[in-house]
Amino acid sequence: MTDTDPIASANRLKAAGQPALAIARLDAALAAQPDMLEARFNLAILRHEIGDLVAAEAGYRAVLARHAQFQPALQGLCGVLLAMDRAPEATPVLQQLLAGAKSADEIAMAEQGLSDALKSQGQLDEALAHSRRALALVPKLPGAHASRGDILEQLGRIEDAIALYRARLQDEPADLNVHTRLNTLLFRLGRDAEFLQSFDAAMARMARPTRLLIAKGDFLLLAGRLQEAEQSFAHALMLEPGNLDALTGHATALSRMRQFEAAIPRFEQAAQLAPASTEILNRLATALLQARDGAAAEKAASRALALKPHDQQALALTSLAQRLLREGRDDTLAGYEPFIRMFDLDPPEGFSSMTDFNAELDAYLDKFQRDQREHLNQTLRGGTRAAIRPFGAGHELAERLKRRIDEAIGHYIADLKGPEDHPFTSRRGKSFTMAGSWTSRITDSGYHLNHIHSGGWISSAYYVAVPEPSEKDPLGGHLKFGEPPWDIGLAARRMVMPKPGRLVLFPSYLWHGTMPFHGPGSRTTIAFDVLPANG
Repeated sequence: MTDTDPIASANRLKAAGQPALAIARLDAALAAQPDMLEARFNLAILRHEIGDLVAAEAGYRAVLARHAQFQPALQGLCGVLLAMDRAPEATPVLQQLLAGAKSADEIAMAEQGLSDALKSQGQLDEALAHSRRALALVPKLPGAHASRGDILEQLGRIEDAIALYRARLQDEPADLNVHTRLNTLLFRLGRDAEFLQSFDAAMARMARPTRLLIAKGDFLLLAGRLQEAEQSFAHALMLEPGNLDALTGHATALSRMRQFEAAIPRFEQAAQLAPASTEILNRLATALLQARDGAAAEKAASRALALKPHDQQALALTSLAQRLLREGRDDTLAGYEPFIRMFDLDPPEGFSSMTDFNAELDAYLDKFQRDQREHLNQTLRGGTRAAIRPFGAGHELAERLKRRIDEAIGHYIADLKGPEDHPFTSRRGKSFTMAGSWTSRITDSGYHLNHIHSGGWISSAYYVAVPEPSEKDPLGGHLKFGEPPWDIGLAARRMVMPKPGRLVLFPSYLWHGTMPFHGPGSRTTIAFDVLPANG
């Protein structure tokens, strides 16, 4: 293949860490020759890898329209549908994939895909059966043990899940998926003495455990054990001085320890090694913001936006940089007034009041609350997330609510006003799709850390149950917008009062969190992200 071959050229660009240029190369080739099926398939893969799920789905479907039994395109389409919480749509595609599979590997992958789809729909016993068949065919199928353990967790078979994870790590000590699931579960169970022990046991069996040192460092960052994290990343760098993940992790640990003079040069070095990495540029911008250098932070975020114009993290960091620079541009980008909207929903079909509906929904969701504390990698504090995806999984009450929510989203998008080049309003269209949904419960003194949703366009909060407000704490439980997760002298710009039956919609790149509430009762919410159906 020569440089004139668009697929070879795109592959070289991808290997060089330049996915945006690779996509542009394939787009140009398809504009000239729309029938290049291999180029269209490679473009769908690239879109999938960078998280552009809507465009990836369209690409896979375009390939399948010409070649209905092309196994890799069927696999890609299933992966996209599952990532977008559209498991019912993925199931028939997976059955088609299984029917056309010939080798043991192909059959096992289709069985595992069906397991994941059925798990997402709450059909856990059937999911477990498909998982069993997949592992019987290919005992070392990537990701299958972690997925099987997740099913056991959802079935309430916690000790069986832990035993499965530990047995897998005896056979394959480098399985990062299983290390992640095991230690995430141990943290939620409050089994702190066992937390992260799997990494130490596995590393004792390996000569160069660089990847495990990096993964353990990431966990230590999440747990707030910053000095230990810095040491883990430093050890990884000693073993592999040019390892980009170790360098970025080390810089992140130093930044969290507020050693910005040491962290910023390391981030800049990492950005030189991987100039197409928006994640590294965003981490650099974050460190610069914490060092109160708004101009340099905006410049770093703008480099990320040049690579990925709708990068939600880069937009969120740009907003903060503009506020630090006090130039007034943040109001145009963030839209605290026009873009944050509240909808007090009408009762779903079959209910005469939202009070009755929410009471029944809250009782239903209660059955899926099994954890002792929050997930380590989430923003929730003093609460738990239910072991359920409320939408797209066949939960009747949730689906009735979704129909009301879809109506509100339609009105929200139709009413959006703004220029065609605005990073939020430029994506509006008549159709949309949900990308993930979850439900959480907060008890006395619980709250959400300030954060953004990096995979969304529009984000949300729907209130199922809210404790009675307290005169002593009138802002308890309020949703706040515009306050960053670090102390850089910027306060919240807008507050929204929670209320049962209320849906709040806002741009995914808006910093948001909640004020702690104090008192009896609990707050139950459902949240989700929305993407434009046109990409």
